[in-house]
Amino acid sequence: MRLFYSYFTGDGAYDQRHCYDSLQANNIKASIPPHRHARIWQHGNCNAPPHPKDENLRLIRKRGRKRWKPEIGYHRRSLAATTMSRLKAIFGGKLRSRTFDNQASAARDDKDCLPQGYAQQG
Repeated sequence: MRLFYSYFTGDGAYDQRHCYDSLQANNIKASIPPHRHARIWQHGNCNAPPHPKDENLRLIRKRGRKRWKPEIGYHRRSLAATTMSRLKAIFGGKLRSRTFDNQASAARDDKDCLPQGYAQQG
């Protein structure tokens, strides 16, 4: 089974040229907050299409970092990290199975043991 992704949300550790290049080569939209002192890589007078990092920087400069995050859905990364932290606290940080299919099955079984809506609480 091959999965196709159209959107990537990562923290500031992914704010690197090779990450953006890899995502752009696979037509995946990047939602990565640039570092505080980040500079534009590709200026508007260039003939190339705008770089995704530069677009994020321009939006942050125009609207501010605090408004930029909810506008692009960056809060979803935080919610996913919080959910994983809760699940690890309850079931432990390791999966006992070796193969991916068995790990997915074990994770689904663990999830089914939770009260309804537990993992979605914020």
